[in-house]
Amino acid sequence: MNEEGVAAAVSGAIAAAAAELRDELVALLAAGVSIPSVNPARGGGTGEGAFQDFLARHLERLGARVDVWEPDGEALAARYPRTLTGSTRDFRGRPNVVGVFGDAGDDGRHVHLILNSHADTVGADRERWRHDPFAAVVADGWLYGLGAADAKGCLLAFLGALRVLRHAGVRLARSLALESVVDEEAGGGGTLGCIARGYRAAGALVGEPTSLAVCPGSRGAFGLTLAVAGRSAHLGVAYDGVNAIDLALRYVEAFHTLRRDLDAAYVHPLWRPLPRGHVFTVTDIDGGGTPGAVPSRCRVRFSVGYMAGETYGETLARVEEAFARVSAADPWLAAHPPLLEPAEPFIEAAAAPADHPLVAALAATAADAGLAAPRVEALSAGTDGRFLTTLGSTPAVNVGPGEMARAHGPDEAIRPEEFQRAVIWFALAVARYCGVA
Repeated sequence: MNEEGVAAAVSGAIAAAAAELRDELVALLAAGVSIPSVNPARGGGTGEGAFQDFLARHLERLGARVDVWEPDGEALAARYPRTLTGSTRDFRGRPNVVGVFGDAGDDGRHVHLILNSHADTVGADRERWRHDPFAAVVADGWLYGLGAADAKGCLLAFLGALRVLRHAGVRLARSLALESVVDEEAGGGGTLGCIARGYRAAGALVGEPTSLAVCPGSRGAFGLTLAVAGRSAHLGVAYDGVNAIDLALRYVEAFHTLRRDLDAAYVHPLWRPLPRGHVFTVTDIDGGGTPGAVPSRCRVRFSVGYMAGETYGETLARVEEAFARVSAADPWLAAHPPLLEPAEPFIEAAAAPADHPLVAALAATAADAGLAAPRVEALSAGTDGRFLTTLGSTPAVNVGPGEMARAHGPDEAIRPEEFQRAVIWFALAVARYCGVA
């Protein structure tokens, strides 16, 4: 049989296996969503331990060599300065789980493909949910539950794809590892732990809710706090005071002007399909005033989003320069310059090559999964893919079922039909990228 015939036979076997396993795969999704795995730093949960046990058992049933360990947060923070941006350092009872399939080299950790996604979720305000966030309720074509979109739907779609490949009798020619990592929501210690442990690949798929867009790039971001000082005065003689809020608004205007100027000057090709390249947001303004007086202080918080090809340092310098011009143009501000402090998170932008073979494999197999040609663009969010690409010598492509807009909020949900399509697509793409023995 020629290469085209082999590909057609593999595609048919995968489609048939997915159809036979349809109910089992949806049950797998529901079971995973039903297990609480709230990151302690993002909602006071007990962590990912129970869910990771669930994942490890399923990987063992598929014949993987399963590696389970608790990352050393302090060692990771020392080894990778400025990367663990959350408060997490203690991973007791919160293990990473990696399942390795095929020949992974002498150390068992060098594979052809990594499938990476995270087990942790943010917390849930149950009073704002229509359904129990851990009941995995299916209604109106959606499966509701905490983590359904971000990112258990993605992680379990990877696991489901491996289940389909086994059921279809497809043997891969090259090795892969599925990484179910902890702590993505609070800094990324889980994926950093995998890198420090020696896991490497020619490419990685990172499961994030991209609505099945293929995203080789991910956003960089950092926070800033600006504290502006004015002078208080009675409102009847407000002209004797210096209004700190009015002054702060000048910096807000300069902030948005800078964003427009930067978008006009540079947009990375992967960001061109998006409405904006630089996503600058004012997240909080605190006037700190009292009734009857001109406010003497104002604090503004900013979120600064930037692209691959730019760094944290140079982007911060551009904001500082824009704000310095505001200060220099006003005698009061020149004499009483505001305090500008960077704040967490510090997330570096990253981009894998848009023509990476993984991107090609996903594009070539979408139609056989019943999907339109996928969009190839940046994901306007920070993901663990940045660590794999920049620190782990593993170009990472973000992709997954689910909508980013439904993550981190009440009534998070995913469409089971989209999940099923993703399972088939990932099985096809893995077979194409790893080859068939």
